[in-house]
Amino acid sequence: MILLDTGPLVALCDPRDALNRVALRDLGRLGGATLVLCLPVLAEACFLLPHAVQRQRVRRLLEEFPVVADRTDDGRAMWFEVLEWLARYAEHEPDLADAWLSVLAGRQRTTGCGAMIVSSGPSGAGPTGKS
Repeated sequence: MILLDTGPLVALCDPRDALNRVALRDLGRLGGATLVLCLPVLAEACFLLPHAVQRQRVRRLLEEFPVVADRTDDGRAMWFEVLEWLARYAEHEPDLADAWLSVLAGRQRTTGCGAMIVSSGPSGAGPTGKS
């Protein structure tokens, strides 16, 4: 499972992004692997891509590549795990997307499935690596 973070999603959908070419190259290297997108990452990307043409690129990416929504059977329990994670790492000022991805990856590890988060940089960094 490959969890998609906001930075690469934004970079893929904005040709002006400094990491656009790197993101496109890396997407090609994944060889059709299924990418998992969670709602907090999609929401963050829509905030960072406010123009209709940018959001249309997001939609096209979701239609043309093997991207699936994360499946959380126990949504309420997930909320509490995410809130606990945010509290545990509060000194790093993580956002909701960071927490959601980390909890998803942790859940995959405990079930014996691998998970990799495709990210562009440290927590809180924008798509270009700048806060």
